[in-house]
Amino acid sequence: MLSLSWPEFDALNRATNAEFLDLLSDQLAQAPVDQSLLIDGGFTHPSVLTQVVSAANIVCLETSDDIRFHAWETSEERAAMKGWVHDLPNGQEKWQRFLFFDKMIAETLVNESKAAGIPVLTRHEDTSTEMLTGLIKTSLGLESRD
Repeated sequence: MLSLSWPEFDALNRATNAEFLDLLSDQLAQAPVDQSLLIDGGFTHPSVLTQVVSAANIVCLETSDDIRFHAWETSEERAAMKGWVHDLPNGQEKWQRFLFFDKMIAETLVNESKAAGIPVLTRHEDTSTEMLTGLIKTSLGLESRD
């Protein structure tokens, strides 16, 4: 995938989002109706997701390139993936392409979210988990729920 151009990668990602949504719908069909759901990432194209979930029930979290790149470069949870990419032929070049794709995915998420009426909340370096939770709950109209 890291040998593809951005348009090729984006088209593949859009197709896999539809497949991911299909797999998710199978899981949701078995879940209790009143169960809350939090999906952390996974949907590069919110326009696909909004075909089955109301934009009022979705929040897009945005971070800066610096925060995302720092996480990819330093996170222990992501170290294995970084290692796999570096082990490929021209690994450093492919890693830079991966970071470029990550930037483009983030831009796509934000742009499509705005176009679909999905609230976009920005998490800064100094945004605490509590602050972010409050912003999300307010955006989703859940501030009175625990």
